Amino acid sequence: MSHGVSELQITAGVMRLSGDYTHATVARHLALAEASEVEQVDLSGLGLVDSSMLGFLLVLKRRAVARQRPLDIVGWPVGLVELARLYGVRELF
Repeated sequence: MSHGVSELQITAGVMRLSGDYTHATVARHLALAEASEVEQVDLSGLGLVDSSMLGFLLVLKRRAVARQRPLDIVGWPVGLVELARLYGVRELF
């Protein structure tokens, strides 16, 4: 698992996120993520995350719904699942 600098790669409709995604780093990737047409988001490479990562995923989900396209989010870290439950948004994904 990669920790530290956040990275976003998109290949063949799959967005792979790695490193730390916190309030300080999420905004850096948001414009690229919003402009992308992906069908899957792989979170298995994430390190440290905070609630801003949920906002990032909600933007991607909202965009997929607006385009009437599926969005499969895989590799959820345990901490992010717990945050999603805490904020009552886990069922949206």
